[in-house]
Amino acid sequence: MYADDPITWCSQERIARYREQADTFHEMAQSEVRPFARNLLMRLAGEFDCLAGGLQELP
Repeated sequence: MYADDPITWCSQERIARYREQADTFHEMAQSEVRPFARNLLMRLAGEFDCLAGGLQELP
């Protein structure tokens, strides 16, 4: 894949990828011992969950 190639994912595929990312960040946060890093990972998980939820609500 080249940098100038367009990304052509359907909405359902993007939602699934965002959910996977959210799950990954959540798992990382659970094993993180530093509170600051854990909070940032939880925020990232929440952002990706929000992205997936927002895409699901679109027509």
